[in-house]
Amino acid sequence: MKAYSKKDIIKSVFVIVVGALFALMFWPFFTPLLVAGLFAFALNNIIARLTFKFKKKQRVVLGVMLVFFLFFAVPTILITVKSIATIKDYSSTGFQNTPIYAQTETLLQMINIKFRELAASFNFNMDQLPQLSDLLPQTTTWLATQVTDALSQIPQKTLSFFVFIVALYFFLTESHKIKRVVSNLDLLQRSELNQIITIVQQSSYLTLFSSLVVGTIQALVVSIFAAICGFNEFLVIFVITFFFSLIPVIGAAPIAFFLSILSFFQGHFGSGVTLLVAAGIAGSIDNILKPMMLKSEEVHPALSLLALVGAILIYGPIGILLGPVLTSLVFKIGSILFPPVDSDENMT
Repeated sequence: MKAYSKKDIIKSVFVIVVGALFALMFWPFFTPLLVAGLFAFALNNIIARLTFKFKKKQRVVLGVMLVFFLFFAVPTILITVKSIATIKDYSSTGFQNTPIYAQTETLLQMINIKFRELAASFNFNMDQLPQLSDLLPQTTTWLATQVTDALSQIPQKTLSFFVFIVALYFFLTESHKIKRVVSNLDLLQRSELNQIITIVQQSSYLTLFSSLVVGTIQALVVSIFAAICGFNEFLVIFVITFFFSLIPVIGAAPIAFFLSILSFFQGHFGSGVTLLVAAGIAGSIDNILKPMMLKSEEVHPALSLLALVGAILIYGPIGILLGPVLTSLVFKIGSILFPPVDSDENMT
């Protein structure tokens, strides 16, 4: 065993302290850095194949990030800004004076009448229960508060997005240098490190790819059916459905179901039935495609679902990506770091 001198210990402590202080500066950006790392793992193989074909890695990375920004970030940013601006205008003029408030109030009154008729058939008295229309002013007040909070967080969200973009570019362009630095720390054997990196890359890629593909297909189905049924906000419905598709258990079907209810109460029964069909198709896509893409022999589907829900509750939205990666890693890391000893060796 190597004996360490006093100077070696002091050097090690000094390096650790300086490294910890340096890492502490990035703690406020932990979430965007973590998201960027997962995206980098997911995109690394794609970047490698494109770099082999086009040679210049920096340009390939910029091209892939530009495609991502144009197809996902730009629509999301535009709709978010438009929604916040619209709600802010409604707050200044008063929600009660807007057409959407009057339509929502009429819809809630109709629902309340139907519920009372149904309760009367079972001899149930609903007079003690609050009417749905009475909840609308409270909801608008809550919504105005949420909009104010969202507006106050725009600078912070903008900074987080900027950190994510810069970090993603750095991780993708400097992946080989980062791997070499980690390898030089000599914390793991090179073969163990390569296996762990492969697991995280595959899990990140499958999770990200399946979420994007399934979410896009579901959003297209719901948006197209909604457009056929007379709902003209195609882009808004697409983005909202896409983000709902990322939520486990809930999924994209409730968006089509909600639009179906609106159609029924407006007297458009054909549109209501059509959107119910869309809800069924969207739900089936999620239940069929995603298990096929994320098929794993090591993890039971029920455990995967519980792990995903738990990851979202603990880590927030990032848990959608982090949950499957951690689940896959925890079931495989043991056999990598502590490989089973051959029985023949035990006998010798």
